[in-house]
Amino acid sequence: MALGDSTLTGSATPLDAVLGIAKGTIKNHIPIFVIGGNTSVGTLAEAIWECGSHLPNVDISQTYTLTSTDPADSFSGTGAQVARVAGLDANHDPVVESITVGGKTSELHRINNFFVAVSGSNKGNVGTLSLVGDTDGLSYACMLPGRASNSGAVFTVPEGMRLLISEFNWFVGRKQTTEMDIDAVFEVEVEGLPFNTVQRVRIASTNSQGTSSASSTFPIPASFPERTTVWFEATSGTPTAEVGVFFSGILVDNLNRGLSPSDIMGTTRP
Repeated sequence: MALGDSTLTGSATPLDAVLGIAKGTIKNHIPIFVIGGNTSVGTLAEAIWECGSHLPNVDISQTYTLTSTDPADSFSGTGAQVARVAGLDANHDPVVESITVGGKTSELHRINNFFVAVSGSNKGNVGTLSLVGDTDGLSYACMLPGRASNSGAVFTVPEGMRLLISEFNWFVGRKQTTEMDIDAVFEVEVEGLPFNTVQRVRIASTNSQGTSSASSTFPIPASFPERTTVWFEATSGTPTAEVGVFFSGILVDNLNRGLSPSDIMGTTRP
């Protein structure tokens, strides 16, 4: 059995392939894990992330400033001091850089992940950290106090790669029994066209009270080409609901660059 540029032999099993990808022994196949949460989803559609709003127009290249709601998050403070940002440049190539709180990123077209890389005695962020666009003033990634890691179910496929998603998982916690909907949204960028095509697929609809969760796995992974942005959004009745989404998959590098998980997400951990 062979899978791209790998070390698998003809007697290898599918489990060998999965373990090989996880261990990094199969070149040009990168596992990714994307986790998002929104603690207050209401009647208007909101993305499953910690910025608490609908996802802004992602088709823009701009620099971003790392802000905090608490002065303890600073270069010499007791909270977050330095964050690592993983995103895509204007050519949709992966970019990973470290910036201090109050500092700026280089020009990025997408943000796929950011987390606290260096902190003081609090071992994480004290306030809410946000990556705010310098052009439009909107938040494109947020991190609630004490989380030390971004929680946003948003990911854009880099140039020259294909994303194979093998599962979706979702969790809902709420106090009412009105309708609750969760949609997967796929924005496919078509070269040469001024606007992207956005497709929405409803993956869950429930009216249960309390907590509920489900998982969807695919024998044949769903495949998304380069420059596709995948995110999730939800709507709920009143009062608001708490929603979490997790999805995992494999990035296949068609350009054979030998990239690692840290080149894409800024870290080797999930």
